[in-house]
Amino acid sequence: MRKRNLFQLFGLWISTIGLYGTYWFYLSSREMLVRQGRDPEEASTWTLMAPLPIINIRAYWQQSKLFEQTTGGKYPAALMLAIWMLPTIGIIVSPIGLIITQHELNKIAAAEDAARGGANTDDADGDG
Repeated sequence: MRKRNLFQLFGLWISTIGLYGTYWFYLSSREMLVRQGRDPEEASTWTLMAPLPIINIRAYWQQSKLFEQTTGGKYPAALMLAIWMLPTIGIIVSPIGLIITQHELNKIAAAEDAARGGANTDDADGDG
């Protein structure tokens, strides 16, 4: 898990008119899949489906279930699906879903980092 700066994420989301959200959706989904020992290539499929109306419901549902598992049920998948779909009708990655998800992933990253006793990069794109 990578810790990312929420202000940078939101700024990139705004400055790219939501396109950065799709890239982040891929990165975060991939990280959660890897963490759970699943095939990280599923993230590619979900990301390609995410901007397509109707089909995107499946992509957001898969990511929502994965997020529910990653957070130990703190955020039910149905709630996250609603958060992903309602603000933008799912056409672009919701900034609300992005912020909530990354905030929780940052907590997980901090806990994992503390367990390792090292420092974690605090960047927006996850490329180091």
